[in-house]
Amino acid sequence: MKIPRIVTLLSLVLAATAYGFAQAPEHRISAPLAFFDDADVMAPGMMNVSTDFGYGRVEAGHDTSFPGGYATLGLTNRMHFSGGTGYVRSVFEDIGVNGISDTYVGLKFVLLTETDHRPGCSVRPACMTIRSLPRAPIS
Repeated sequence: MKIPRIVTLLSLVLAATAYGFAQAPEHRISAPLAFFDDADVMAPGMMNVSTDFGYGRVEAGHDTSFPGGYATLGLTNRMHFSGGTGYVRSVFEDIGVNGISDTYVGLKFVLLTETDHRPGCSVRPACMTIRSLPRAPIS
């Protein structure tokens, strides 16, 4: 099967280069209350690469996603590009499927930079493809 071999190769390349890309100055959080995201973007020319593993189990089966890869690249002082995808294997009852997981790409734009008297504001439009599992026949 070609997809797992390609995914494995991509994962090894990302893992081997992640250490070099991780050598960046400490990132300043724009606001102490920015729990989920902040208005800052990645510095121009800087790149952040990460991988993940996921596993979920319910009574009827399980869902495993590995490897997942995400990358962010700073384009300008007010914009960065990001994207992510992965490989997933789902087994529920008698149905097992595997393939590319949810995939997204997007740009983040800073609308207002942070000052001493106001927080920063940014938007992040994204395009996402969501995987769907085949439906079992109803009997």
